[in-house]
Amino acid sequence: MFTFLAFMSGPMSGQPVPSQAEWINALHNGGFVIVFRHGATYQDQADTDPLNPKNIGQQRQLNDEGRRLAKSIGESLSKLRIPVGQVHTSLFQRAIDTGEMMGFGEVKASADYTEGGLVVTPIENNRRAAALRKIVATVPPPGANVIVVTHKPNILDAFGKRLVRRPRG
Repeated sequence: MFTFLAFMSGPMSGQPVPSQAEWINALHNGGFVIVFRHGATYQDQADTDPLNPKNIGQQRQLNDEGRRLAKSIGESLSKLRIPVGQVHTSLFQRAIDTGEMMGFGEVKASADYTEGGLVVTPIENNRRAAALRKIVATVPPPGANVIVVTHKPNILDAFGKRLVRRPRG
């Protein structure tokens, strides 16, 4: 019904992959941080002013598919009665729009989850990766899940390819 990346506390290797029903049941109880990459963007757009996230006109924007998917994710989580307590996003508008279109209320945008790439120092990229790891390692209160909308490079920098899991279905 939807694809997401969920990070659970505890070791990931050597554990059997839970079924879709097991994932949903676990999410009902809260206590998870669910990390999404922002929705699809227009391929003919570029971030031409990446140091100024308030310059929305110079950023890649969500395309129709990206907007549709963000709304669908929110509708699916709501239909499945999966509680969401907080939504954190990057400062780029495509991530903010993805978070807002999910429909879970206020979105908290932060540089901590903003793609840095080659336009910020390696020190800053490392700080952002540490901030993403920190929020993922912070267990939300029972009965609530936290959503973070970020960028693919941030996820790979923070966790590497081997720690990212996608539930089946």
